Amino acid sequence: MLKVLIVDDEKIVRLGMKMMLNWEEHGFQLLSGADNGLTALHMVDETQPDIIVTDLIMPGMGGVELIAKLKERQYAGKIVVLSNYGDYERVREAMKLGAADYLLKMTLNPDELLGLLNKLAEQLTADKQQKEQDVQNNALLKESNALRKNLFLKDLLEHGADFFHAAGKRAELHGIAIGAQHGFILYVVVRGYEQALSSGKIKDKQLLSFSIKNMLGELLGYGSAAEIVELSPRDYAVILFAESYMDGGMRQLSGRISDTLRMYLNLQISVAISEPFCGLEQLKPCFEACQAAVRLDFYLGSSANVHVLEAEFRNDRFLNGKSGASAEIQSLLDLGQFEEAVKRVERTVKLAEEDRCDPAILLQFGEWVIDSWMELAVSMSAGEEHFELSASERYRKVLRTAETCGQFRDSLIGMIKEIGAMALSSRRGGYRQEIQTVVAYMKKRLDKKITLAMIAAEVSMNESYLCRLFKSETGESIVNYLNDLRLDKAREMLKNRDCLVKEAALAVGIEDPYYFNRMFKKRYGVNPTDFKNRFS
Repeated sequence: MLKVLIVDDEKIVRLGMKMMLNWEEHGFQLLSGADNGLTALHMVDETQPDIIVTDLIMPGMGGVELIAKLKERQYAGKIVVLSNYGDYERVREAMKLGAADYLLKMTLNPDELLGLLNKLAEQLTADKQQKEQDVQNNALLKESNALRKNLFLKDLLEHGADFFHAAGKRAELHGIAIGAQHGFILYVVVRGYEQALSSGKIKDKQLLSFSIKNMLGELLGYGSAAEIVELSPRDYAVILFAESYMDGGMRQLSGRISDTLRMYLNLQISVAISEPFCGLEQLKPCFEACQAAVRLDFYLGSSANVHVLEAEFRNDRFLNGKSGASAEIQSLLDLGQFEEAVKRVERTVKLAEEDRCDPAILLQFGEWVIDSWMELAVSMSAGEEHFELSASERYRKVLRTAETCGQFRDSLIGMIKEIGAMALSSRRGGYRQEIQTVVAYMKKRLDKKITLAMIAAEVSMNESYLCRLFKSETGESIVNYLNDLRLDKAREMLKNRDCLVKEAALAVGIEDPYYFNRMFKKRYGVNPTDFKNRFS
């Protein structure tokens, strides 16, 4: 409902207009009137009317002066002037100042008044829609400009100034006055991003990115000589054009960034600090040095603040020993000595950790280990369809997403133990009939209690003789074989994201969850919950 204020020093005029319409019935709220411009100004502040109908000649402050004052205050409503015959000059002046229309007092009637009010209501609606559209357009333009600026800076960091024609002029067009200024780069990386997104305080990607940039802006101080570049939702570059920071100031700032994002967003942050740069041409090499330096937190852990001059990876000892280690591991695999091969892998990873070998080189070794285990497992599976080399890519992906050496080591050892267990499981078969009957009996009753006496009765054998025969045929005891069958089935069930660990344990006849966890980790090198998460 639009609010209407009538301003006239003659009370009879105000009452007459009040009685002329059923205001609320037509969608208008008539406010108590004002008898001059000064009173009207106070009422405008208090009631914010949408339409003002004002006389031109009044004591204290007339209509023309009132309109001028309203214009100074950027009044957004509509103004109508009431005039008498002979007020032509004043009406013209009022219209110049912004009055929307005028009414003649002597000939005013309800239809004319209502028609004008409805026309003004339509104009106000159109003005409001246009204003909202302008706000939206301005916001879109601002966002578009910000995106273009971010893309320019991102390309500048990743590809260098030579990537652009007249990079300096393009920087100026984006309001980036780099020129020959000195400065630094802070490379900010969110560690454990997916986990932070799923279990952190903010679970929306865009909102989290906005919050990170907003906090970086607060820490830097808006209006400071700095640019925040979103490289991806998980990593950002802060370009500081401030020679005054120098090394100590940059370290303090990087520490505040880590502490603030951890405190308010529960994020683990690593920050790399560049050497000073001078001009656009030095941005790319400085940024590349930061990218290399931040990889050091693979060994230091999250929330590491590293200066590029301190980021040293020592690869010589690892590279010199890798070929010998690989040959030894392959030989152990060929001989079927899986446990010794696993231990040799563990020692090789430990050497990389001690020397802080480049994580990319360690990843290459890990991928070779996975492929070697997989090839052996496939050859042992005698072509069974459920065991394919394509699973190798899933294991590789797990290694690539490891953010610390500890995660890498645990994942690699866990996976090769899992592959080995699957290979041994797939090799079973071709046993004599009695043993095949025993295996089939156990598989059929995995969810129930099974005793040695029950198994012996199934094949009509003496328990001691059955145990010797089973060990001779399979190389394993009946108890170990049965446990492996239970765990293999549970492992397959846990690949279903809807299956709970407790449900899988009960489905294979293990009621004690702690016992199930210990058995599962011993066989596959990873606890059932972590195994399940790999497939989720």
